[in-house]
Amino acid sequence: MLPTPVLTPPLVACITPFHNAKPDLAAFQNSLHFLATKGCQAIVVNGTTGEFAGMSSQDRLATIRLASETFAGYIVNNISSCSTSDSIALARASKAFTHAFLLLPPFYFKRPNTCHHKWHQGCKVFFQTILQECQTMNKSCFLYNFPFHTGNTIPPSLYAELCEEFPTTILGIKDSSGDLTLSLAYKAAAPLLKVYVGNDDRALDTLHKGLDGSVTGAASPVVELMVGIQDNFLRNKFKECEMLQLAVQKWGTLRKDCQSDICVAKIAFALRGVSMKPDCLPPLVGIEVLEEESLVKQLKEFINMDLLKYKDMCVRNGMISSATPATTSGIKDAKCSFKPSCKNAKP
Repeated sequence: MLPTPVLTPPLVACITPFHNAKPDLAAFQNSLHFLATKGCQAIVVNGTTGEFAGMSSQDRLATIRLASETFAGYIVNNISSCSTSDSIALARASKAFTHAFLLLPPFYFKRPNTCHHKWHQGCKVFFQTILQECQTMNKSCFLYNFPFHTGNTIPPSLYAELCEEFPTTILGIKDSSGDLTLSLAYKAAAPLLKVYVGNDDRALDTLHKGLDGSVTGAASPVVELMVGIQDNFLRNKFKECEMLQLAVQKWGTLRKDCQSDICVAKIAFALRGVSMKPDCLPPLVGIEVLEEESLVKQLKEFINMDLLKYKDMCVRNGMISSATPATTSGIKDAKCSFKPSCKNAKP
């Protein structure tokens, strides 16, 4: 059984590098080392950014097993599936490799325009079936609200009912709806549980509103920006937080102009020294050659300008050594003041 570290946000939803439609485990492991040396202390494996929906159960198990062997921080494994039996099988197979599970509502079948009560009950049974098994295994679970992909929103009333029924199993919820009003409704429904928000552009707003932090996927190649927002907020350095939030928003503009957030993240990882292909699983698409050339130029400018501004701020705040040399990968070689969360990782 894994020792349980303190869950310290932001959580990073890991990408899954692929080669010939199979997980590139060496590249995945290198990405975990990169995240740890940038201050990341908690990860989500096999999430949306990890392209879980196109992966086999065997591949999902291989990635979470490797994560447990590599990353010394807090590990969350997404066990979501349209099938309750598949989710339960994933939970049983991965229970030794994760500290908690992540669970989406049923997807494909959307809530009908009528008979909301019946859908509510059906969705509740779906969650109950899987959460009961988690409870039996003595494993914790976060619920996961992402209506853009699932077509279904977890109502705060249903969340409250499930939290009351499974008080020792549910740790909180990841809300990727983009609606902070809904995130706050989840917090009001279960004030003692965690609410993490999947909206990089609102990372600072999330903290100002009393929520617990962010889960980021698309910003994982520049994770030190998200770590910096959380760290500086706790130190009441709000001007620094605002500067970092602007950098995150600029990063978001770069990636949103392309067809695939995930492909952009993989290209950015490669530019920062984590060798991997930009391949994604169908139906996600890659980037055209001309678009990629333009993107690479913009990403290099961002990495070597905005991240170096962040490095200068860290030096002023005593977070890293002033002797750290500038590199073509921004603060790639910076000595980070955070304790690395990778087993045998070198900062």
